[in-house]
Amino acid sequence: VQEELVIRPTQVRLTWEEPSSTVAIGRREIEALPHLGNDIFRAMSLTPGVSANDITAHFRVHGGRSDEVKIELDGQELYEAFHLKDYDDALSVVSADTLAGLTLSTGGYPVSEGDRMSGVLDMRTRSPEGRLHATLSASLLAFAASGSGLLQQGRGDWLAQARVGSIDLASRLFRQEDPSYADLFGRLSLRPTPRQGLRGNALLTSDALRFDETNDEGFKVRDTEYENAYLWLTHQGTIGRNTLVETRLAWSEVARDRLGSELEEEGE
Repeated sequence: VQEELVIRPTQVRLTWEEPSSTVAIGRREIEALPHLGNDIFRAMSLTPGVSANDITAHFRVHGGRSDEVKIELDGQELYEAFHLKDYDDALSVVSADTLAGLTLSTGGYPVSEGDRMSGVLDMRTRSPEGRLHATLSASLLAFAASGSGLLQQGRGDWLAQARVGSIDLASRLFRQEDPSYADLFGRLSLRPTPRQGLRGNALLTSDALRFDETNDEGFKVRDTEYENAYLWLTHQGTIGRNTLVETRLAWSEVARDRLGSELEEEGE
């Protein structure tokens, strides 16, 4: 008697247009959940095997470290995927409004995903549904403007969003710390022929924090700046009936700058 043994990796899907048979959470449910800033990373703790705390947007899979999870957006790895680094990475750089869905693989992923031990988070941006759609939004944490649309004759589509953090408005009450952040995302998809697709993505992020401390003994000033840039171009083409070839050209830059000055008065 022969028995068939099938081994599959564990996958959890969120906000896909087509519901998954494992765990499926729609966009309206995600927005209604009590998590900070409509950050979809903070909803990951609702899935089996994932834990997180209320301060950081980082999450842990099966007890591993938070940096053991690989984060991808439209096939590109994000090496720095969080804002407010001086505040324990409080927010992610990916807006939930730009996503069609995501898949979290917690085991059994191929070696091509690199050396991450805990899991792979694969996020995919949404496709526009009409010719032109634009939104403006404001919240306690950010101001955002976004737009999307279809190109003429079905040749492609585009999606863009810009966010500027508003948390610095509240921080001015403390008169010491002045954090700020912003990000810009854009995607242009073209279909030159029915068997080919070309997609260009860009993600730019920026964070800054100024901290002043003055007392009778002198003053201290700390300035930190973080800037990240991701640009990638993806080409997909079909050969025959069952072969899909994908080619990607990517450029990334991660920059950190920290400056500090201190002046102390010497007593007599």
